[in-house]
Amino acid sequence: MAFSTDSRFLCFTSNTETVHVFRIEGPIPKELRLEEEIALQFEMRERMALNPPGWHDYVEETKRAIIDYIAPTRDFASAILPETATLNVASLKDVNTKLYIMVAISSRKYFIFLINRDGGSAKLIESDKLESKVTLPILEEEPTSRLYK
Repeated sequence: MAFSTDSRFLCFTSNTETVHVFRIEGPIPKELRLEEEIALQFEMRERMALNPPGWHDYVEETKRAIIDYIAPTRDFASAILPETATLNVASLKDVNTKLYIMVAISSRKYFIFLINRDGGSAKLIESDKLESKVTLPILEEEPTSRLYK
């Protein structure tokens, strides 16, 4: 799950081939407003005095708030990944008034999609393999041999 920098769009991805983008309109539920997070924790403690809330309770409450908030509307835009992996991570980026979905998958590939401002299917504009530019130093001797000299 990722918000755009202006908090007008929300992006969801999972281990499926689809990435969904929702337009955020209207007042945001209190469970999703950071300034109300502390008040929500106190409210949950009062409701569950015998069983104090944990992270699971908080996550479930937030998940329900998100579902209730976006359920009445369909997704604003979506992107179909050319391939899937066990883990997909997506983000939204606004560049020169254009909105992009950027997705990295666990098989070390990335995809960039352009979202039409009217929504609909996002267009794949770039994809490539993620390669590490980090090089490891070459040791002249075994690391353990230094300990025994």
